[in-house]
Amino acid sequence: MKTLADFGFTADSFGFLILLFSAMFLLLAVIFAALFYAQAYGIYRMARKLSIKSTWKSLVPILNVFFFGDLADSAAAINFNRRVYKKLISFFYILKIAAIWVFVFSFVKEASALIFAAEEAMMEGAALNSQIFEGFNLSFVLLLVAAAVSFLLRIVKTCATVQIFRQFSLNHPVAVAVLGFFIPIILPFVFVSICKNDPIGKHEAYTLKDNVGFHIDEQ
Repeated sequence: MKTLADFGFTADSFGFLILLFSAMFLLLAVIFAALFYAQAYGIYRMARKLSIKSTWKSLVPILNVFFFGDLADSAAAINFNRRVYKKLISFFYILKIAAIWVFVFSFVKEASALIFAAEEAMMEGAALNSQIFEGFNLSFVLLLVAAAVSFLLRIVKTCATVQIFRQFSLNHPVAVAVLGFFIPIILPFVFVSICKNDPIGKHEAYTLKDNVGFHIDEQ
């Protein structure tokens, strides 16, 4: 059996690699946290300008996902009473988390069964039964479901982002939101840049009229 020394690794070089990968992981974590709170700060400031309650939720992971729906509904104004975006975002987010957890549970279960089966086959000197791999079919399906739900969630959040961008007078809101769909890293910078703007509808109150249409009352 070959050891790390056979591949040219020493204790010092192996320790250096561990330190290097740890530093890279820490750097990525810091960058991710910085981008997250940059976008959260932008959402927080815009929510305050739209007089949304409980703005602190925008700074808390997971809660900020649901709060993003509140901001989008308020920015859209016409859909605020129905809370369309918050309901859609909440539904797909909860479904996504559930699908991921079920996938992880299924995969770990099948992987554990495979390890025990392989160990037993080695001890008995027998061939591994290929049927043991069929259990991963369900895990693969669950992974596809989680990916599909994540894709739908991103579509809904992109539509919500368009409403927010329009409320804060961003040029080409649809194009920027779609670009953010494919390159999410740009969104925190966009939110920070436009949060200083005043909402274009800050002097307008949207109300239902006869359950048919909407009218605008100037304050």
